[in-house]
Amino acid sequence: MLWPEVAQRIETVGRRLEIDPFGIDTRDLGKKLPLPINRQLTASNVDPSAFDFEEEEPVSAVLDDPTIALQRAIEDGSTQIVAITSHAVRLYELAEEAGIQTRYQPTVPLPLVGEDQGEGGNSPKASVVIAEGYATSGFDLQLDDGDNIRILTDAEIFGIRRQRRRTHRRAMRRGPQLEQLQPGVYVVHVDHGIAKFLGTETKEPDGREHLVLQYARDDRVYVPTEHIDRIQIYQGGGETAPKLSKLGTQEWRSARRRAKRATEIVANELLSIYAARMLAKGIQADPDTPWQQVLEASFPFEETPDQLTALQAVKQDMEDEKSMDRIICGDVGFGKTEIALRSAFKAVQNGRQAAVLVPTTLLAQQHYDTFRERLAPFPVAVDVISRFRSRDDQQDILERLAAGRIDIIIGTHRLIQRDIVFNDLGLVVIDEEQKFGVRHKEHMKRLRAAVDVLTLSATPIPRTLYMSIAGIRDMSNMETAPEERLPVRTFVSESSDDLIREAILRELDRGGQVFFLHNRVKGIERVSRRLRELVPEASFTIGHGQMPEGQLEEVVTAFERGEYDVLVCTTIIEAGIDMPNVNTLIVDDADRFGLAQLHHIRGRVGRGAKQGFAYLLVQPNKSLTEEADARLNTILAATELGSGFKIAMRDLEIRGMGNVIGAEQSGHVAAIGLHLYTQLLSQSVEELKKRIEQSPDGEIPAPAPAIGNGEISSPSSSEGNAGSFSPSPSGGRAESDGGPTNGHKPKLNGHSDDDWQPPSMIRADIRLGIDDNVPTEYVEDLAQRLSFHQRLSWARSEQEIDELRDELRDRYGPIPDSVEGLLETARIRLLAEQADCASVRASSERARIIMNSPVGGAKTQLQRLLGPQARVGNTQIVIEADKGMNDHEFVEEIAAVLETIRNFKQRVMALINA
Repeated sequence: MLWPEVAQRIETVGRRLEIDPFGIDTRDLGKKLPLPINRQLTASNVDPSAFDFEEEEPVSAVLDDPTIALQRAIEDGSTQIVAITSHAVRLYELAEEAGIQTRYQPTVPLPLVGEDQGEGGNSPKASVVIAEGYATSGFDLQLDDGDNIRILTDAEIFGIRRQRRRTHRRAMRRGPQLEQLQPGVYVVHVDHGIAKFLGTETKEPDGREHLVLQYARDDRVYVPTEHIDRIQIYQGGGETAPKLSKLGTQEWRSARRRAKRATEIVANELLSIYAARMLAKGIQADPDTPWQQVLEASFPFEETPDQLTALQAVKQDMEDEKSMDRIICGDVGFGKTEIALRSAFKAVQNGRQAAVLVPTTLLAQQHYDTFRERLAPFPVAVDVISRFRSRDDQQDILERLAAGRIDIIIGTHRLIQRDIVFNDLGLVVIDEEQKFGVRHKEHMKRLRAAVDVLTLSATPIPRTLYMSIAGIRDMSNMETAPEERLPVRTFVSESSDDLIREAILRELDRGGQVFFLHNRVKGIERVSRRLRELVPEASFTIGHGQMPEGQLEEVVTAFERGEYDVLVCTTIIEAGIDMPNVNTLIVDDADRFGLAQLHHIRGRVGRGAKQGFAYLLVQPNKSLTEEADARLNTILAATELGSGFKIAMRDLEIRGMGNVIGAEQSGHVAAIGLHLYTQLLSQSVEELKKRIEQSPDGEIPAPAPAIGNGEISSPSSSEGNAGSFSPSPSGGRAESDGGPTNGHKPKLNGHSDDDWQPPSMIRADIRLGIDDNVPTEYVEDLAQRLSFHQRLSWARSEQEIDELRDELRDRYGPIPDSVEGLLETARIRLLAEQADCASVRASSERARIIMNSPVGGAKTQLQRLLGPQARVGNTQIVIEADKGMNDHEFVEEIAAVLETIRNFKQRVMALINA
């Protein structure tokens, strides 16, 4: 190895080793470690061979005895051995059993030269330290005084080599994004109804930006950006423009009330499934075993945050006594299969069998290869059943499955035929549920009440999506993409020979391969011949689902080995094809495909670090239907990574809700918008869930009777003023929207609005008397400004607010004082809501905090905690500002008081519930 290569490799190690918590930094060891000076790792004192370890022990060997790496290091004469592992306690215990003297370091900085060293830092035996942590791979440090320090990681100890991969930070999503909000778009305001968004205006005296909403008769509402969470883009399940609501009438309240009643009826129907789950005792899994931890550490990538969150949710479901019914929604390549594998292994660890149901033989084989490779070190029997297997093989599998000699079975529709008998089934994983027919789904439905069911999907089918939104089925949404993944560049165009030839040759020039999708078996040979004539430089092969047994597998395998440049195929590639070298996709007659189908197919390219290209072609001069045009426009717009859930929601809208929830319910969706309808439905479901859980026999109670004149009672919201009507520029009326109210309800034409309020809309009213807005000269783009306001309103932790601050600084530069004021206002609102406060009003001299409920008997104790700077009343707390205190310091004082109130109330509630 040449010396410049060594120097470059040292620098690479310095970037990749994330072990600062243990005091090791290859760029500055002298400052980090209590070693003699001049022992830094530099090009002058590193043994070039130190970075080339011998081949690791097989995984099966090191799992049996992970101390092999320690023993080898001692035999090699290393004076210091540092084992950095995520299984430090386990390794420490095994080392003690093997008679190896070690020292355990949990999280403190790591002194490589221990107190047990002899004079001059020499020791007759190697010093072995085991520390909790993570590093990608080990290496030797040959220091200038002759000492040799060997760093060991999970790669050398357990045969586990992980690839660190950074992830895209995703935006907080709690509803439809407003990034697409442009003048002319229809929106829904939760208080006032359906309107047309006209743009924004700055209103005096505070100079804040307001959204201008146009209603019927050209009436207008000016909504401050702080209340942007009360607005959603209208989705009504149709392509026709909605009817604008009339201000000052009962029209909107009546529509919302009717929808609320309707959702209670739907909730009763849906909750029959939920009640069955509540009554049926499921299979309660034990906590993770050490083997589970070893398997998870062997994952060759770093998990994304969403992946970890989804996995934790699955484990909690499996360890609960109720049967699991969870959907994992995530784009292709986002790690759903890994969650399925770990879940199946957990089921096996609890003495149960797991079945993985997939739609295609290709996907079955791919999953089988993955499961077999990852589970090879463990005594777990994995097999696959599909039409690729011979009749004798299938019979043997059936016998072993019934006898319990197969732990995990992977298969296609063959798995749900009548002759399949399990010995003790505990988990069913359904990959791409939308690919199965009604009869298959009915079979799955019968399974759900008895075993844990995990469904994986990039774009859930409308009814599945609807059930998850309603809260009947649990959903984990994975939106975080690996850093190396790039969004697939998508083009919609009329088909032409020149375009096809150019697309294929461009991919071949960069050493890649191409999928050409023609979804009719009858004409696929003709299409292949035409392509051969068009691009004679490329080699072609054909693959489709009607090929004889084994032939399709041979074709796909040969293509994967690189024997052909272009695979002309049907939708067999839609699920299960994972070929990082294929990065161009050409879809013939793309208007014939469904929206979710197009998204799945597009996900077959761009799976590695290379840019993927998708060409969606339609016949020249063809007149597209409205639905086909909407599908192509949606797939063209939804290019960001992790957009599967958004596409599923749009698919639900394009298809219309009628075939999912019935014509009557779809009428309510059209009247109030899909997002508000699902909020109402979720609320109805939650109310009934609580009543079911409180019912001793688990029966579904009848819907709660209406109150008064058929109106639904509701929680109140935060204090404010709805403003008054005034002539609009065009002769209509204008209303200044003050947001939700608490205590004093807004009145429209004298009528008190006692209607239902979504809990997410009930926000604390914060007025700090400071400049808090986003100047147009700082963020010029309207959509980006509105998106920022929306995401800030969604923030539910100080960490999320800090992430938004960092993002703004990265994108737009130093943050102006007014934007800092807006971020501080959001932080105070968050703390106020956590402390159950209705409002905070502040001036330069004092602040007044209004509580949602009386302090009562806790007044004296709370006063003692807050000290003399606060005066505690029954429903309010007044804070006096110290002399000379600036606005920022006073805001910090208010934040400290709110934190004290929050913590105090949490302790009181804990005592009450104890």
